[in-house]
Amino acid sequence: MEKEVDDLKSAIQFVKSRGYQTIGLYGHSLGSLICLKSYTSDIKTMVLSGALTNAMKYDWEQYFMKEQMKELKEKGYITIQRTGTWRHTIVVDKQMLRDFEDIRQPELLQRVTCPVLIIHGNNKKDEEELLLLERSQRGMQYLSKDSRLKVIDGATHSFLEHLELLKDLATRWYVNHMS
Repeated sequence: MEKEVDDLKSAIQFVKSRGYQTIGLYGHSLGSLICLKSYTSDIKTMVLSGALTNAMKYDWEQYFMKEQMKELKEKGYITIQRTGTWRHTIVVDKQMLRDFEDIRQPELLQRVTCPVLIIHGNNKKDEEELLLLERSQRGMQYLSKDSRLKVIDGATHSFLEHLELLKDLATRWYVNHMS
C-alpha cells in the first residue's frame, strides 16, 4: 500500500504545483485508507465510502482462486487480469494484504484534522460492510468534531444500487466544506 500512498501524495503535489490550493479527497474501500494515510494539512476535506478505518483480518482464500494463492506463495504477489477496463493487469503484493491487518485506528485517524464524511451501507447480507461500519463508528471519536458518519440504508459495500445518493452526499459535502 506504500506505493499507492506515494502515488496519491505525488498527485496532490502535482495539483498544488498547478496552483490549486483547495484540495478534497475521495476514497472508496482500500482507497479510503490510502486517502487517510496520505493526509497532510493541505487537504481541506475527505469523503470516504465503504471506509477502511481499522484493522480487518481477511481469509484471502475466499477472495482469490487457488492458482492465485499459489502465485502469492511462490512469487510474493498475485496478478489479476482484467478486460474491458483501462487497467488490464493488477498486481497485489503480499505486503498489501498484510497492511489490512496492520491498521492502528487511533494513530491513523487522530492525525487527520480536516472534516471527513464517512459513508457506509448497512445491508444485512453484507457482513464485510457491517464490520467496516462498526469500526468506523468506533473511530469517529478520533476525527475532527466537524466529521460525520452517514449510513445509507440497505446499501452494500459496492453502493451500486445507491450511487446517486452516494454522489449527492459527496457533492453536498464538498460544496459545504470546500467553499
